[in-house]
Amino acid sequence: MKFPKGFSLSEGRSSKTHVLKLLMNIYGLKQARKVWNDHLHKGLVELGYQQSKVDPCLYYRKNTLLAVYIDDCILAIKEESELKKAIKEIAAKFEITDEGEVDEYLGVKIEKQENGTIKMIQPYLIRQILEALGYNEKTKVENTPAVSSKILHRDKEGKEMKTQWEYARVIGQLNFLEKSTRPDIAYAVHQCARFTSDPGESHKQAVLRIGRYLSATKDGGIIFEIKKRSKHGAMVRCGFLRQLESRNGAHGQVNSKIEDRVFDNICRMSGYMGLKNANRSGTQHHRGRIDSDE
Repeated sequence: MKFPKGFSLSEGRSSKTHVLKLLMNIYGLKQARKVWNDHLHKGLVELGYQQSKVDPCLYYRKNTLLAVYIDDCILAIKEESELKKAIKEIAAKFEITDEGEVDEYLGVKIEKQENGTIKMIQPYLIRQILEALGYNEKTKVENTPAVSSKILHRDKEGKEMKTQWEYARVIGQLNFLEKSTRPDIAYAVHQCARFTSDPGESHKQAVLRIGRYLSATKDGGIIFEIKKRSKHGAMVRCGFLRQLESRNGAHGQVNSKIEDRVFDNICRMSGYMGLKNANRSGTQHHRGRIDSDE
């Protein structure tokens, strides 16, 4: 590190020929996050934890699961006595603060139901989105996030979008929301996100509809049920031909039998690719479950 201003050097030493060697990491440096993560990983491994091969932010040891986000961690153990023991062991390695039973994490509110299920919601983020869109309790609501029969296009000849809110910022918030606790708005959000660089009036109206839907479903979220074993499936839907304008070289009308055959093959290949990606996700989930079983 370079010498700070006002730092006096002994005779024979100069700021041009000498630097300071850091004995400890300084918060805010570009390598600070990696240094901290290496330090945390080393300490957890010494305590007997293993890092998941599927998710590097997940550590496990027998029946103990430890989820890590920078320096915020969640411990999950069946027995209360084992939980206290694990916290004591970690406290011996790191300076920690025990926040008690988790009820909120990274903006996600976690509610435990009486039947043992766990509900995860993001009311604060939804409120921020609605405020950004200028909505309040009197706003007209919608029962669906998008019109099922309508697909968004570039809308080159449509009206210019005029709005007080920033389109890209709201899309970013909606993306985080749908990936965290609201998969029901995923399709509608992805449709709008395709036009972030050049949104039109029709895209603005689509985002506003998502907002009206969220206004009606503020308390919606993901519910996890406790099941010992369950079969997992995947559904794949490929709408390749409906998005011709976003594909390079795939535009215009199909007039000949040869072009029909080409587009049939493209559709078939897109279906295969969808199944491949679904299978990959399922394999990762299965590997993660094997990790925890070990």
